[in-house]
Amino acid sequence: MVARVVAVLGATGLQGSAVFSGLLQEGTFTPRAISRNHESDASKALKAKGIEVVQADASDKASLVAAFAGCEVVFAMTLTAPGVDEVAQGKNMIDAAKQVGVEFFLWTGLPSMKKLSDGKYTQCTQYDQKAEIEEYLHASGLPNTTLHLGIFLDVLQPEHKMIWPNPTTGALELFFLVLGPNDIEAFTWIKHDLPAAALALFRAHTDPAKLALVNNKTFPLLTARMSMSALADKVGAALGKDIAYRYREGKLGVPELDEMLLAHKDGFGTYRDVDIAEPTLGVQFGTVEAFLEEEIKPLFE
Repeated sequence: MVARVVAVLGATGLQGSAVFSGLLQEGTFTPRAISRNHESDASKALKAKGIEVVQADASDKASLVAAFAGCEVVFAMTLTAPGVDEVAQGKNMIDAAKQVGVEFFLWTGLPSMKKLSDGKYTQCTQYDQKAEIEEYLHASGLPNTTLHLGIFLDVLQPEHKMIWPNPTTGALELFFLVLGPNDIEAFTWIKHDLPAAALALFRAHTDPAKLALVNNKTFPLLTARMSMSALADKVGAALGKDIAYRYREGKLGVPELDEMLLAHKDGFGTYRDVDIAEPTLGVQFGTVEAFLEEEIKPLFE
């Protein structure tokens, strides 16, 4: 049997590793990890498990062409970072996939904050650059689907210090930036819901009728939408402790981040027109309660 290979970019990061784990568990597809540094500790750990790791740099289209050769599907995402031309990287991924005959391209991105806010917020480059890549993908002729993500529930892990003792009182708190207790936010459980959605799309793309329902379309991938104080209440219920919500007001001094947080406070990043109760792509996603029970509670016991 010929292996059905899925190239996974960012295989050592949160999104890529989630998709990678889902592919390995499900078994229909063979994942190929695409890594900028195939000698990193994370890449070596994958290779130690017998997983194929191929070196490629998203800024180098030729390396992507070689890495994607023989792949049926590509899972792709980009990271916003200083000095990185994110749009160029995204276009390289799309062009390379099209050049080698990839059959389906799954992209995780974000909407244009400039368009969502009717021009009120113009410095949210982490949104607007991903939106520009998405437009390029839609015009490419490559069969594709885009998933838009909320704030990652996964960042509630203790190492991110969002659930942490108050530095003065020692009482456990949920801490965030700028968003007040009554501000609404949209959340995505990456480790659980992203691989479920990805697998549904990977399995469906070979069926013309199913592909027609998702091709060149964008779906918000949301686990929950709630106020920050409601999230704190759920954390407290899961841990069996009273947990307050605390946030830092004022600017951080990074224009892109400051404007993004203000845009979220205004509700432009919450996908407020999306009915979360309605299953997306025929997949019933997880819940905040399940996330806290499985991912957070064991770490505090």
